[in-house]
Amino acid sequence: MFLKKEITFIIIISLVCLVLFFYQLGQRPLWEYDEAMHAQVAKEMLQRGDWCTPVFNGENFYDKPVLHFWLVIGSYLVLGVNELAARLPAALMGLCGTLLVYLWARTIYGSLTAFLSALVLATSVEYVILSQNIIHDLALSLFISIALFLFHRASRENGFTRVTFVCFYAALGGAVLTKGPIGLLLPGLIIFLYLLKTKQWRLILNRNIVTGAAIFLIIALPWYIIMALRHDDYLQAFLIKGNIARFFSRSAGHKEPFYFYLQMLAAGFFPWTVFIPSALYLHYRNFRQEKSDDSFFLLLAAVAPLAFFSLSRSKLPTYILPVFPALAILVGRFWEAGLRPEAGASWARHLKNCSLVFFFFILAVSAFSIVYVYARYPLYTVQSVAGCAALSCSLKSVTSNQRGSWP
Repeated sequence: MFLKKEITFIIIISLVCLVLFFYQLGQRPLWEYDEAMHAQVAKEMLQRGDWCTPVFNGENFYDKPVLHFWLVIGSYLVLGVNELAARLPAALMGLCGTLLVYLWARTIYGSLTAFLSALVLATSVEYVILSQNIIHDLALSLFISIALFLFHRASRENGFTRVTFVCFYAALGGAVLTKGPIGLLLPGLIIFLYLLKTKQWRLILNRNIVTGAAIFLIIALPWYIIMALRHDDYLQAFLIKGNIARFFSRSAGHKEPFYFYLQMLAAGFFPWTVFIPSALYLHYRNFRQEKSDDSFFLLLAAVAPLAFFSLSRSKLPTYILPVFPALAILVGRFWEAGLRPEAGASWARHLKNCSLVFFFFILAVSAFSIVYVYARYPLYTVQSVAGCAALSCSLKSVTSNQRGSWP
C-alpha cells in the first residue's frame, strides 16, 4: 500500500511537469534575446566542430561556461537544430529538480510532505518559465541541490556512502562547469555555516578530502585549463570581469537596490509566496525549540543564497533560483502540517494571515498596474481600474471568510 502511494505521487508529479515544462515546447519561437543567444552559441559550436570554445556570431563567447551548451548540442544531434531540441535540456532538468525535491523532502519528512513540496516547486512561476527556456541557471540550481541533498543526507546518516561521496563532489564539479566559481561558493557557504553550528567537520575534513577534491577537479578544471591555454584573454574576461568585478564593482551592469531579490522572490515563487513567512517562522521555531538540524539546514539553504546575491552589485532575477528547492520543502512542510487533524486554530491563523498578505500583495500589484497602464496606455486606464477593483473586492471577500480551524 505504501509503495503504491509513492508510485502514485511520483506519477502525478511527473504528469504535472510534463504539462507545465514540455507541452508545446518547440512551438514558441526564440523571442527572448538571451534564449536566442544561448541557442545560437550551441549551434555555432556544433557547426564548427569545436565543442570547447563557445562562439556567438563568429566571436568568442566568454560569458558562460560550457556544460549547458554541451547538453543543447547533444539535443541538437538527436532532434536536429530547432526550438524543441534547444529547450529540451532545460525541461528535463526542471523535471529532475522537481523529483530531487521529492526525494529530499521524503528523506526528512515523509512522502506527503515530499509530494506537496514537489508540487510547490513545479508550479512556481519562475521555475516553470525557466524550465521552458535555454538558460544556465536551472542546471546550476539542479547541481547545487544535488550537492546539498547528498550532504544533508550524509549529515543525518553520520557519513557518506561511497556512491553519495562520489556524487557529492561530482555535483560540485558540475555546478562550477555550469556557471563558474559560484557553483562552489554557494553550496560551500551553506555547508560551512551548517558545520559551524553542528560541529560535524568530520564529514568534510577527513582522509577522503583529497579523493573528493580530485573528483571535483577532474570534472570542473580541464575545460577551464584548455580555455586558458587557447585564449590568453579568457581568464581576465570570465573570472575577473565576469565574476569578481560583476559582484564587487560599482560600474557593473544590472545594478539594482539591495531589496531587489525580495521583489523577485515574491514574483518568481508565486502563487506560494504568501506562505513563505509562515513557513520560515514555523521552521525557525522548530529549530529553536527542538534543536532540529534539518530545519536549520533547510533555512540556510533558503536564506543564505538570497542574502549572498543581495550583496552583489550586479543582480538578475534568475540568480536566486537555487533558493527555490529548499523553500519549496519549507512550504510543503507547512501545508503538510496544516493537513494534520491536530493542526487546529494555530495553523488556521497562519492561513488567514497569509490570505491577508496575499490580498495586500495583489492590491500593490494592482496599484502598480494602474500607474503603468496610465503612463503607457492612458485610454485603457478606466478599464484597468475597474478590473483591479473587482479583483480586490473578490479577494477581500475570500479573506474575510477565513475563519475557524483547519479540519
